[in-house]
Amino acid sequence: MHVREVSGVVDVLVAEHGVGVADCGARGKVNPGGARALKFGSLSRIALAIEHTSGLPSEMKRTSVILPCAGKGTRLGLPYPKEVHRLSQSKSLVDFSLNHVLACPEIIGRAVTVLAPGKEMVFEYVARQLGDEVEASSAYFNEHYTEWPGSIRSAEAHFLERNVALLPDSVLVPVGGARLLAQFDKAFDDGADLVFAYVPEQDRARLQALGALRVNGHTVEEFCDKPRLDNPSAFNGFWASFGFTQNCSVDVLDFMMASVSRDPVDIAQLGLNVQAFEVKSYVDLGTWPNLSNFLGTKSVLT
Repeated sequence: MHVREVSGVVDVLVAEHGVGVADCGARGKVNPGGARALKFGSLSRIALAIEHTSGLPSEMKRTSVILPCAGKGTRLGLPYPKEVHRLSQSKSLVDFSLNHVLACPEIIGRAVTVLAPGKEMVFEYVARQLGDEVEASSAYFNEHYTEWPGSIRSAEAHFLERNVALLPDSVLVPVGGARLLAQFDKAFDDGADLVFAYVPEQDRARLQALGALRVNGHTVEEFCDKPRLDNPSAFNGFWASFGFTQNCSVDVLDFMMASVSRDPVDIAQLGLNVQAFEVKSYVDLGTWPNLSNFLGTKSVLT
């Protein structure tokens, strides 16, 4: 893995057991390993504009996968990033999302890990897991944005023609053993601008806690993050992952940030072709009860 300069300032990281830093000002180099922020003078970070890159990019690979990993992980309360929490000797939480990436290396141009300062070890882990199959990049959370849509938009400089967000603490199972990212690719090929992988759901309490959708056939007619369900028939599913084209990325993520902020939104006003395809199941592993239930019923950790 190597570190590639993006601008005249870099973020300097120190490895758990030492780090090599050269010409820290206009340029910087980091020996990869575990990472913590290195104080440089009075600054804990010189800047946020650094791009870490590994793997081999290809002009034929049009899709960027975004892994929003900037959250604090307060629900699990671990002393380290939840994304690298080990479920077995060979699998961490984020590996469930990385498996989707590794299943489609022929269409994935890069995987972008969005970080908060102090979580650099997540990128290092992702880069190691992807190896030379897929280019690995990282971006820091832009504090001008908010919540999970802001985390995804923080990777804007890394967007490609097509982009898919995968939540790094969840398990998403496609229908019939399909390859998830290939399904997104087909939807984009068919002309979609915004695509949701969704789970059908009628339970009001669950819909109120998630990103709710109303899907008619393959067309998304309504979207609301954690809606107040005055009308029980307003929504019939929730999204587990979503993708968007680069041309509409800003409008889509601003729309989602508005919904998270409880502003009324109308997906039709985006003027986009918004499609959906069904997935078999989705499990959020970001809480101890969900994690315990999952480990008690699944034998996928070898």
